[in-house]
Amino acid sequence: EILLNAAEGKMDDAPVVEAKEATHDITAFRVRPIQPLPVGRRYDLVVDGICDAYGGRSLRYPQVFPIGATRSLELDYVAARNFPLETPRVEVKFSQTLGDVQLPQDALQISPVVTRLNIRKDGSFLVAEGDFKPNSRYSVTVSEKILGTSGYGLAKSETWGASFRPKESAILFPAQQIRQRSVLGLKFAFYQVNTTELEWKLADVPLDKLPTVLSREREFEKSLKDSQGGQVWTTEGTFQRQASQPLIADLGLAVIAFGEIPAAGEDKEVLREITWKPEDSAALAGAKLLEVTGRDFQGRVIGNRALIYFGEAALTRKLTKSHSVVRAAHLTDGK
Repeated sequence: EILLNAAEGKMDDAPVVEAKEATHDITAFRVRPIQPLPVGRRYDLVVDGICDAYGGRSLRYPQVFPIGATRSLELDYVAARNFPLETPRVEVKFSQTLGDVQLPQDALQISPVVTRLNIRKDGSFLVAEGDFKPNSRYSVTVSEKILGTSGYGLAKSETWGASFRPKESAILFPAQQIRQRSVLGLKFAFYQVNTTELEWKLADVPLDKLPTVLSREREFEKSLKDSQGGQVWTTEGTFQRQASQPLIADLGLAVIAFGEIPAAGEDKEVLREITWKPEDSAALAGAKLLEVTGRDFQGRVIGNRALIYFGEAALTRKLTKSHSVVRAAHLTDGK
């Protein structure tokens, strides 16, 4: 089937245009098969017998363009994901984006049976969410009826294994930079997952050290790469993170408050809240660094940090055609 002057990306539903009905010069055409091509064959496109609409000149010789081979859909991997604050799921990664055709009823067969199972497409992934049990292994059979955008499915159904490991030890903060009122004191909530007892510290950040703190506040989130640029994995099946030292001790910051938090295990996501209020609210003026540190159950140091800006002033800005008006007001009385 030949489509004349068909725009890129509009091929699926584009009507066939005959040359005699074209209202503009035809300078390009596209070709698509009327029926799906057999899998596992290599194809060439031969262009011949085309003439110039004005001079009647034809090609000097047939033009041959290799267009590649038809290949069946392939599976890249099947993996169990059990991340903190996320629903446990099985990810099935294919070699190409999945098509728009509705999934067959037996797209994924998972054993043992999983209650409240929901399967959805996500680009080149099939994602299965449900009541998966931690520390369990599942058998996942992927149907050959699942089709990619090329219109081809798997050569045959495949069965893979997926093992759910405990959640990665984590201290999860809402943000790395937060603003709070001085008169209300420190109120900070976060999630704790699979860690030993934690220690928290709040320290002053002098202005001359603020750029250093800002540049290093997220360094522990960076994952390590191998020589080929791939992720480095731990024996527990998680990304290996870049090593980072507690900044308060490393930079010699003055600690103004500290405390301890109990351990949390059994894959539970425990919500913790740190509250502290000094006798004089002026002690909380300016930038402070909050660090929470502890260890995972393998003995490795983990932590998180956030910059908290305390103050009692609110700034508002109004722009006009000729001026920029900034107003500073006290949060207590608005003056």
